[in-house]
Amino acid sequence: MHMENILAIHRAETKQVEPEKLLCYFPDHFIQYLDDSPKKDPQKALCTDIFDPVKTGKKQENGCGVYFTPNAFVGGRKIANLVHVQAVYLDLDCCKEGDGTSREEVEKRKEETLMGLIAAKLQPHIVVETKNGIQVVWRVIPIGGEKGLQMFREAMDILLRRFGGDPGAKDPTRVLRLPGYLHLKNPAEPFKCQFLLNRLDQEPYDIQAIIDEFYLPP
Repeated sequence: MHMENILAIHRAETKQVEPEKLLCYFPDHFIQYLDDSPKKDPQKALCTDIFDPVKTGKKQENGCGVYFTPNAFVGGRKIANLVHVQAVYLDLDCCKEGDGTSREEVEKRKEETLMGLIAAKLQPHIVVETKNGIQVVWRVIPIGGEKGLQMFREAMDILLRRFGGDPGAKDPTRVLRLPGYLHLKNPAEPFKCQFLLNRLDQEPYDIQAIIDEFYLPP
């Protein structure tokens, strides 16, 4: 498969699923709405444990991005409310909004990133295209307590060394964009986030297997 075709093929052929189905694979998730505009108006922010398509549509009309927690919480999206780790993930930016990077260069970077992920022995369960990058999730067998946090942090450090990504995106309370909804940082150019890889039906990995497979020394 020629590199220049990979991104287009995955866009065209990857199975898209409704948000409700995706969220079923991440029980005890929270939905987070955040103002996508440069103002980052805190009055628009809302965090809830119930996904309501009608409310979500209204929040999008009001300029909010739609996010979800891959990990499990009860009572709120705080580390103290973490039930267990059930995913590790990366937020891989190919540019920053408005930094002048050409769309051709962004496409090239997305393609190269996607190729590295699909070539991995332990492929992610989902790869989601955002306007300026790619978000990646590996589901893991749920693990709680201090051991879960310790292993999560170890796995995240290793994945960041292996693939790069936003080092600020390794908190277990992190949210990722929910596929099927719009990136609205530039309202004149809304971008619908979509799956580039969908392996949700595959069994979750043991987090130790991810640590072992992707290990690189610090």
